Amino acid sequence: IDEVEEESCPTPDDKTGARGPEEAYGAAKWGVPRKVWGTVRVPSYTTSPGPGFGLSRVFAGGVPIYSGEVEVRFVVSLPCAVLEQGAKGILQFGHGLLAHRGESLQGYVVEVAENSRMAVLALDWTGMSRFDIPVLARLLLAHLGEFGVVTAQLQQAFVNGAAAIWYLRDHAPLFSHAAFRGVAANGSTPLLFSRKLPVHFYGVSMGAIIGAGYALSSPFISKVVLSVGGTPFTMLMTRSSNFKVFMAPLQLQIVRPAHIRMALTALQQILDPAEAAGWLSHP
Repeated sequence: IDEVEEESCPTPDDKTGARGPEEAYGAAKWGVPRKVWGTVRVPSYTTSPGPGFGLSRVFAGGVPIYSGEVEVRFVVSLPCAVLEQGAKGILQFGHGLLAHRGESLQGYVVEVAENSRMAVLALDWTGMSRFDIPVLARLLLAHLGEFGVVTAQLQQAFVNGAAAIWYLRDHAPLFSHAAFRGVAANGSTPLLFSRKLPVHFYGVSMGAIIGAGYALSSPFISKVVLSVGGTPFTMLMTRSSNFKVFMAPLQLQIVRPAHIRMALTALQQILDPAEAAGWLSHP
C-alpha cells in the first residue's frame, strides 16, 4: 500500500435519510471517503518491464513465456456505502484513451459504485495510457512497423488486471490490510473483500473497446458494461475527434491519405488479439 486518502462520510439527515441537504440528489455527491493507492507485482510476459517492449517468446509467433515480474500500480475507491455496509462486489474500471487509473475517481463512476455498493478497482491500460504517449509518438513518427509492441503491452494489461483481482480477493496480506477494512455501526472493522465477491467490469470509450477483449479473457469477471465502445478500433479512431492527435505525426511518415487508410487496416490485424474485434469473432 503506497498511500491511503481518508475522509469522513457525511452524517445521514434524520428526516430525509439523505447524507445532508447537498447530497440528497445523487450518489456522485457523496464522494469516496477512502482511496487506496498501491502497487502489486505480477507476472511479466514482455521482454522487459515497462512501456515499449514486445512479448517474450522462444520462437517467433510462439506462445509468450514468463520473463519475471513487473510492478503495477492500482487505486481502489471505497464509497461510503461499502465502508458502512460492506461490499457487494468489485467493479473494475477501464479508463479512456491515453488517460490513467485516476479517471475512476470521476463522479459518474462513484455514482455507480455507491448505488451498487461496490468497491472500484482501476489500473492503467498498459500500452494505451498517458504513460505510453512517448512510445506511441515514436511509433507514429517513424517506426510504424514496430506497432506490435502496443498490442503486446495491452495483452500484458490483461494479465495485470486479472492478477490485481486475485490479489484483492485471495491474497491475505493485501485484502486483510487495515485500508481494506470497513467501519461497522458496532465499531468493528470487518474485511471488505473475499474470494466469494463477484467482479464486474465497466469500460468507457477505449476502456470499452479494449475492455471487451479483456473481459472475455478474464477468469474472474461475470458481468460487463461497455459504454461508448465499438469495434474495430482503427475504424472508430478515424471517426473520433481525438484522432487528430495521432494523424499529425502519422502524416510525417505516410503522406497519401489512401496509404494511411491501408496502414490503419493493416494495423487492425495487429490489434485484434487485444480488442473486441479479435475476441468477438469466436463463437
